[in-house]
Amino acid sequence: VPLKPRERGPCGRTSLDARDAVFIDTETSGLAGGTGTVAFLVGAGWIDGDDVVLRQYYMRDYPEEGALLHALEEDIGTRPLVSFNGRSFDWPLLTTRWRMHRSKAVNRAHLDLLPAARRLWSSTLHSHSLATLERHILGLERGGDLPGYLIPSSWFEYLRTGWGGTMAHAFRHNEIDVVSMLALFARVGTILEDPAARVESHADRVGTARLLLDLEDQDRARRCLEAGVEHAETEDVRPLRRLLAHLCRRRGEWQTALAHWRYVAGASTFDPEAYEQVAKLYEHRLRDPKAALRWTESAIDQVVEGTRLYESFAHRAARLRRKLSAR
Repeated sequence: VPLKPRERGPCGRTSLDARDAVFIDTETSGLAGGTGTVAFLVGAGWIDGDDVVLRQYYMRDYPEEGALLHALEEDIGTRPLVSFNGRSFDWPLLTTRWRMHRSKAVNRAHLDLLPAARRLWSSTLHSHSLATLERHILGLERGGDLPGYLIPSSWFEYLRTGWGGTMAHAFRHNEIDVVSMLALFARVGTILEDPAARVESHADRVGTARLLLDLEDQDRARRCLEAGVEHAETEDVRPLRRLLAHLCRRRGEWQTALAHWRYVAGASTFDPEAYEQVAKLYEHRLRDPKAALRWTESAIDQVVEGTRLYESFAHRAARLRRKLSAR
C-alpha cells in the first residue's frame, strides 16, 4: 500500500508491504483519551512466513502496565505500524504511557487505514467504522461481539470483582479488529494498484482519486476518473469531470480542461464555478477574451442581481469589455 508523505517515517519509505508491518489495536480504560487513560489490552499481529501471529498484551491491574509496555516494545521493535484510527488515538496514547514509564517510542512509518477507508468509500458508506467495513466491504459478520464502548466498563468490572467472563469477549473483539485490519489492508492495496478497474462503485471514484492525489499519484487518479467517465451509463459524471478538469489544468492541458468544464457547465443546473473556470481558460490560457465575455455574460443572466456572485461576474465582464475595446 502506498504511503502519504506524513506516514512515511524517518526512513522515507513510499509504500508498505504487509509482511514488514505490525498491525496494532488497543482497548483502553476510556474512549476520550487523557493522561489517566491506559491501554489495558493491546493486540499486535504480524505475518511470519505463511502464518499470521497474533499476540495480546494484557494487564490485570495498573502495576502491570510497565511489563505490558516493555513486552510490546520488545516484540514490535522498529517495524512500521498499521492501525485503524491509530495515528489519532492508539499510538499517541501508547507513546504517552511509554514516556510516563521513562521510555521513548520509536519514530516509524505508520499507515492509518481509517482515512483511506473514508476516501475509498466516501459515497457508498455513511459510517466508516471497522465493523461497517467488515460487513459491507469484507463480507464478514462478527456475530455476538462485545461493542467497543462496553469494553472499558468490562475491565473495571474485572478490577472490582475479579470475574473475567465479559473480558473474554473483549479479547475476542480485539482479536477480530487486528485480523480485520490485515484483510482491509489487502483490499485497500488491491484497489489502489489498479483503481480504474477495481473501484466497484461509480460514486466512489472521486474519493478514490482524491486519495491517490494525497498519495502524489496523479496518473492513477486520472485513469480512475477517466474510466468512470468512459463506462458511465446513467450515472452523473460531473463530479468526475470537475476533478479531471482541475488535474488537466494543473498539467497545462488547457483544451482538455476546457472540454470538461464546458460539460459541467452544460448541465441543467447552473454551476457558477464551471462558468468561471471556462471564462478563465478562454481569457488567460487560450487568449480568447470574446469567448470569455460570452460565457461571463451568460453566467450573469443566470445569477440574482445584487448578490456577491453577480458582482463578481459583472466585474469580470467589465474588465473583459475594457480589454476588448483597447485592442
